[in-house]
Amino acid sequence: MKKRVFAFALALVALLFCACSEEEQYSPIASTPEEAREVARVGGHSVFYDELRFVAVNSREGISNMYGVDWSDPSQAAEYADELEESVWSSLVRNYAVFELFEEAYEDSSQFDEQITEQIISIVESCGGMDGYRAYLAENCLTDRLVRFNLTVSFMEFELLSYYTDLLGIIDGSEAALADFFFGDDTAHVMHICLDGTDEATAALAAELCDRIESGEDVFELAAEYSMDFEAIGEGGEYIIRGDYVKEYEDVAFSLYVGEAEHVTVGDSTYVICALEKDMAYFTENYDEVYYGYVYSELDKIIERQCDKMSIEKTELGASLDLVGIK
Repeated sequence: MKKRVFAFALALVALLFCACSEEEQYSPIASTPEEAREVARVGGHSVFYDELRFVAVNSREGISNMYGVDWSDPSQAAEYADELEESVWSSLVRNYAVFELFEEAYEDSSQFDEQITEQIISIVESCGGMDGYRAYLAENCLTDRLVRFNLTVSFMEFELLSYYTDLLGIIDGSEAALADFFFGDDTAHVMHICLDGTDEATAALAAELCDRIESGEDVFELAAEYSMDFEAIGEGGEYIIRGDYVKEYEDVAFSLYVGEAEHVTVGDSTYVICALEKDMAYFTENYDEVYYGYVYSELDKIIERQCDKMSIEKTELGASLDLVGIK
């Protein structure tokens, strides 16, 4: 149910943490003229076709995963076209909002050149060499330029965490602030039962499960029996942060009292959501995970405020592109 579905880190998760065996250099791979076409200007920065293509493809996949959209069905594509448009352009604006904030704080991003080179070498080695790297780029709708660009954005975000937390103190990283966040209204501890379908029979089963949970039956035992994704969640439920999940899901999850259950339809699935008590032991044992969840959520708020100040000026090409069909 995660909303942030096209983060670049996910596309490279299997590659970025491989150690480099040697410090070899290679020439960057030039983008094609088509990939290098300008599709928009955001805050004085040029947005290129390869960026738009990568985000559009991953946004379509994410929306499809959330709502079960078949983009080849014209009626479904039309229904979710506006959401796709918003998802793509807001993601692109966010990248350049990070650039703007970093430039205000540090001006020069050349400090990342060595780290980016190391990561590129690691990726190339993980792909088995340059031919494998080129195949990886093509398979994932990437270019070498875009890999470097997205790595730069990721490094900038991490540097901004330190800037706003340690240097300016805008983000309060103290244990007290973290505890207030964890036990406050911006996090929830939930367990859900995912049911396949949205028809009357599924809704009736969901209502029955809500009643059984509120009557005292164990939500985990019910999830083990009925939920399609029980193994993915496990027996501890999930701690979620406001803003990270689909709105329909969050509207329910953050409205429940401990022990209360309610069901909601998201896409082609029905979720029975039960609110659980927050556990101090979890807070203590997973302190680093909670910390980074908190500081990144606070950084997101700063980035969103910067996004609100920025405008998009699409080129004729950018305005004409079909985001549903772009590949």
